[in-house]
Amino acid sequence: MFGIKKDNKKSVADKEMIVGLIKKFLDECDVHYGYDDSEKIFRAVFKGDDLPIRTLMKVTEVSVQFVCLLDMQANADKFRDVCWRLNDINRTLSFGAFYLDPDDGFVSFEYGLIYADSNISSSTLRSTLALVIETVDQHDGELKKIAEPSERNLNPMFG
Repeated sequence: MFGIKKDNKKSVADKEMIVGLIKKFLDECDVHYGYDDSEKIFRAVFKGDDLPIRTLMKVTEVSVQFVCLLDMQANADKFRDVCWRLNDINRTLSFGAFYLDPDDGFVSFEYGLIYADSNISSSTLRSTLALVIETVDQHDGELKKIAEPSERNLNPMFG
């Protein structure tokens, strides 16, 4: 594709390899996590400066989706203000984006790391997760000014 010759001897990542790499770095970092093998989803909670950062890592056939579920909710009458502020923040980000769920008003952050047709290491996954957590932690304080702190009803795997 695109004039690049494939090196058939080179091993590329697959879904099970990525799952193994994530387990490896989470275990090495002594992170308490839950894992759903049928959905290939890891769940972990990280301590932010302001709020806990509930994080999902979903492994698909071509990517790892990092989703941080923030404990903040916008009232319907504040959706417009929250959306404008999220757009302002998203313009400054190098990767990922904050989202407002129109159904329940909760805010989340999402980023997808594509690994298809590439070699990827546990250190790449670890540094991506660290950047995702850092990005959320950097902005959750200002988001609290426009969205109310509110605890989500989450899957018990979050502990």
